[in-house]
Amino acid sequence: AELALHNGALSGISLDGREYFYVNPLADRGKTRRKPWYECACCPTNIIRLLSYLPGLLYAISDDGIWVNLYVQSAARIPFRDQTVEIREYTRYPWDGLVEFEVYPEKEENFVIYLRIPGWCKSSRVYLDDKQVGNGTPSTYFKLESRWCKGSRIRLEMEMPVELVKAHPHVLCLWERVALRRGPIVYCFEAVDNPGIDVWDIALHGKTSVRAIYDPNLLGGVTVLEVDGYIIEYEDNLYTSIEEEIKVKPRKLKAIPYYAWSNRNPGPMIVWVKHIKQ
Repeated sequence: AELALHNGALSGISLDGREYFYVNPLADRGKTRRKPWYECACCPTNIIRLLSYLPGLLYAISDDGIWVNLYVQSAARIPFRDQTVEIREYTRYPWDGLVEFEVYPEKEENFVIYLRIPGWCKSSRVYLDDKQVGNGTPSTYFKLESRWCKGSRIRLEMEMPVELVKAHPHVLCLWERVALRRGPIVYCFEAVDNPGIDVWDIALHGKTSVRAIYDPNLLGGVTVLEVDGYIIEYEDNLYTSIEEEIKVKPRKLKAIPYYAWSNRNPGPMIVWVKHIKQ
């Protein structure tokens, strides 16, 4: 759900909220643009319905506790047992892996707070009132049981390195291709950030150097990736022998969150780029 929300769903709407995609291409030559409306107007209404529904997905309850499903700067009043528990959440997620909570039950009580540890998060630490109480396991919920009182504090620290990811081998069109991901955010290369090249010619290898930098002035404030990548140089021949080495040239590249593409000048874009051996 988190992967779909931060990437597939958000890319369907422009940053100003006025235009929509009917489909979300993962590669484009610069011709696909969002539109203000469609004759089959399911997309605009569905994204509005989804965004208004999101607050109800952040938390859930069970007999023994409260479950934190999505991390968002927020405040919630949660009916639980015979009282209301207020949870204040402070975070810059998804740009930062630090999430802090303050818990304010109406009365002291023993119960569990479950913290979701995303599948991408290989290293995480959980603190209760500044004391480390454990490490999270990817794709599980961390069980934090305590006697909660007004002002109890939780801190979740999730390391958020940049990763190269590959697709399932049955996706034939993505053989020998990789994408960049940092936390829940998938990245793409857009022509406007990489002038003078065709972004479809970009190639990366497994030890590609990548730096994550937050830019408050770009696209409403995003973390961009500065990448030491390559551009493949082709001959004019349509087919060549597999014995011929691929010619590449080093190039400084910039990647932006996929959801934010097509909000500036039209141009080619790509998510899945070629993977080369070092």
